[in-house]
Amino acid sequence: MVGRVLSRSIFALFRYLVFGGWERVAELKRIRLEFPLPFAGDAGIVAAMSASVSKAMDSAQIKGACRLLADHLDQLRREGRKSIWLRPGIELVQRSADERMAELERKARQADLAGRLGTLRKTFVWGRGALDSDLAFVGDAPGAEEEKLGFPFAGPAGQLLDKAIGAMKLSRHEIYFTNIVKHRPLMDGNQGTSNRKPEPPEIEASLPFLIEELRIIRPKVVVALGLTAHTGLTGESGLRLGDVRGAYRDWHGASLITTCHPSYLLRNPAMAEKRRFWEDLMLVMEKLGMEISERQRGFFQGG
Repeated sequence: MVGRVLSRSIFALFRYLVFGGWERVAELKRIRLEFPLPFAGDAGIVAAMSASVSKAMDSAQIKGACRLLADHLDQLRREGRKSIWLRPGIELVQRSADERMAELERKARQADLAGRLGTLRKTFVWGRGALDSDLAFVGDAPGAEEEKLGFPFAGPAGQLLDKAIGAMKLSRHEIYFTNIVKHRPLMDGNQGTSNRKPEPPEIEASLPFLIEELRIIRPKVVVALGLTAHTGLTGESGLRLGDVRGAYRDWHGASLITTCHPSYLLRNPAMAEKRRFWEDLMLVMEKLGMEISERQRGFFQGG
């Protein structure tokens, strides 16, 4: 009976704390709650609590939550339930972004979406870049060059994107780059260097990993590169790129903006298309509070 009271009191309070609006919890690596006998060996309650921590909150909120939990159980002790006293000693260990990202990548690899779906090539291409970046670029899926080199936005399209980032006075190591789908989509026959867009089932299976990936980064701005990436992130379909580019949307707490994929500019190198792409990037700079010089404002005009 006392064990059930203890479990109910813990989980009632913990549900209140977790679902009361705090959104940043699995930065928490471990909680250690010290129970005196007869509950010192009751690891099931602690394990269940730890397993319930699926979101992330900062260290002050974690400490506040545990303090409230300790106070609540101490109140039960003062009411006469001496056997459910909780010692105030609570160990909090937060995982670094590197640890969390490595664990997520491991889970994504173990999910073996290529084997499960049968429509993706085997090579796995995870995101790369600064884990504390305010800016993330998201494409739809790796192409032949990314599959070969093992990182997103490689090859000619990546080189073009690097030039645009340089024009923003940023560098690749300051930004995070990833794709929704982590495997190059498979084509019939001798695929060679040919690529195809990922299909909805491939995006649907991959999207949960992308959401968690960017939850670790916590960028202020997410740039969807291409209409396929936009559709995958937002679920909006039946639209043209011109219908969605240049406008911000809220996406999991970040500001999402869509522009063309750099590979489009390789196929359509007209100055007007480059200017449109650059205007989208200037919107990103403004959103991030970056200074834009008059010289930068004049890039890709005329000719």
